[in-house]
Amino acid sequence: MGWDDTKNKATERLTLLQNTKAAWVGYYAGLENIAVEFDKAEEEIKKVKKRFNLQSAFEDLERRQKIFAATKGTIDGMWNQLNKDFDTMTKTLPEDKKDFVKKEVKAVSEKLPVVGRFEEKVVKIETFVGRLNEFDKSLKAIDAWMLGAEESLNNVKTKSDTMTPEDRVSTTMELSEDVEAKVAVIKKNNAEELELLPQGKRPHSQYVYTPNKYIIL
Repeated sequence: MGWDDTKNKATERLTLLQNTKAAWVGYYAGLENIAVEFDKAEEEIKKVKKRFNLQSAFEDLERRQKIFAATKGTIDGMWNQLNKDFDTMTKTLPEDKKDFVKKEVKAVSEKLPVVGRFEEKVVKIETFVGRLNEFDKSLKAIDAWMLGAEESLNNVKTKSDTMTPEDRVSTTMELSEDVEAKVAVIKKNNAEELELLPQGKRPHSQYVYTPNKYIIL
């Protein structure tokens, strides 16, 4: 019985030492690897920028979202493993010897906010692309309305002899109400354009809209 206990304890001790050795190796490799990932994250943050071509904006946003998700997954995984290795390797260390390792772990934790900054920037671009998309839809809706309104106006002009006075008044009033409503939308679009699109020293009129594109003349 005593021999079995001794053997079990020796086996447990050997396993602990083996795990501790592996943890030390993994820990220092983890420190180097996570430092590389922090640097890569900082570089990726710099690449998150506004794009004003709608299709390009959607494609780039999707790319940045995937890169962020991969970056977060990698750093989170490394951080969790680093803590597991820390817990294992410090089991055999006296308290006064743990301080140095704790400082290293703390230094790593202070760099973790890079993930939050990356996410914040991607979310801002998500919001921007969403607004750009709604702006694009509104412009197209105005274009479509203008075609219909022009046709209705031409009917009033060219077919007035076939219309009753009541019909002419009714059609004209409807057009007038529509124009008033659309003017409000156009004013909103103008304000949105000033916020969304780069203006520089160029006047508003030098931005030309075509489907999915904003061309600077």
